[in-house]
Amino acid sequence: MVFDFKVIALLSSLAVLLGWAVWSDLRQHRISNVLSYGGVVVGLGLQFVLAGPLGLLDGVVGMACAALPMLALWMLGGTSAGDVKLMAVVGAFLGGKLAVLALVGTMLLGGCMGLVFMLYGRRAGAVGGDLRMPYAPAIALGSGAAVWFAATH
Repeated sequence: MVFDFKVIALLSSLAVLLGWAVWSDLRQHRISNVLSYGGVVVGLGLQFVLAGPLGLLDGVVGMACAALPMLALWMLGGTSAGDVKLMAVVGAFLGGKLAVLALVGTMLLGGCMGLVFMLYGRRAGAVGGDLRMPYAPAIALGSGAAVWFAATH
């Protein structure tokens, strides 16, 4: 991965959006639709500016690669719709290949976080769904790990 001004602008924009999502999820257990839909528009727009129609297509493929597995989890009750939309944002920014890496990193980190939250919930006496786990931190860290991996390998 070559880092030039355009790529830095793309990754910086994604970092700002993910930071906003993490802050919102930690404070309110909610990821705004403005962030999600606006993020998709910005991500696809930047993909178009960077690589033209093929970049736009890569962004759409990235959205599908990142969001569809999360959609399946949402349908099973394993995550919230905001998390699905946030992964679509990540896919729009990163494109197909990096979106898959981001999804894998997110799932691994999210699974580890889930185990910690389950253990904490038992110790704190939470019953059933009383302990909600914010998933945006796992998405942000998994996406960052994917970008780092792609840049170093």
